[in-house]
Parts: sequence; structure tokens; C-alpha cells
Amino acid sequence: MRRKPNNAPKFHYAQLLERIDMAKGGFFQDNQFFVITASTDSAEEIIQIVHRQMADETQSEDGDFGLSLCVNFDDSPEEQEQMQRFKGSKYFGLFIKGLYDGITCYTALLPHESTDAAAIGSEVLMSTYLLRQQDKIMFDLHDAE
Repeated sequence: MRRKPNNAPKFHYAQLLERIDMAKGGFFQDNQFFVITASTDSAEEIIQIVHRQMADETQSEDGDFGLSLCVNFDDSPEEQEQMQRFKGSKYFGLFIKGLYDGITCYTALLPHESTDAAAIGSEVLMSTYLLRQQDKIMFDLHDAE
């Protein structure tokens, strides 16, 4: 007997999904730049989701709209430990490494489907920063120049 594939929805932070949908609804038509940041009470802007054209690693020649997830690490021992967890995470293979002003940056083009994009962002938050589903995370959306 064949087993059915597990089509259960992947976990995602509801507010992250909401911000992604808002970005797609508010910035897609005019192809405007935006930034979604995730912060906790103890750490600001731990990840960013940006318009794909804002990140060198995910730019397209035609300037198409898209979502890119950016994860940055400095040389501090805490962030180096986070980077090691990130490198062992489920989605690490999607990311392209860059180095900007001494900061190691990893960027991935996210799927266009909002739920899938939110699931990848949520998994990175949980596996890299050891956040839990019930932790309070603030997701902010703003336009970028």
C-alpha cells in the first residue's frame, strides 16, 4: 500500500505571511522596493525580506518583482554560532553567500507563493535563532528607496 505524501501545511508565523501578502498587494503592481524586517525584544532586524532587485544575488535582468530573504552575520561569537546553525538548516542550499562591509550575508530568492515563502522564513527564524512558534516576533513592512 502506497503512502500518501504529507501535504500538511508547513508552519509559518501568521504575521509574516500577512506582511508578505501586504508587500505583494501594495508593491507588486508598481514593482516598488520594500523591506520586511523581523525583530524580537532582544534583537532587531534579525532577517529581512526585500524586493529581489534590492539584493545583488537575486537581481534579474528584466527587473521582475520577487521576494528575497536576507540573513546577515557579523563576527561576534553569538552570530557565528547562529551562522553555524543556519548552515545546518533545511533551506541553507537555497542561499547565495555575499560579503558586504565585513558582514557575511546569505540571500535566497523565495517562492512566489506567500505561504511557501513564509514557511521558509519561519523555518530560518526557528532553526537559526532558536525561536519557537509561540515566541513574540515583530514583522514590519516599509517601502525602500
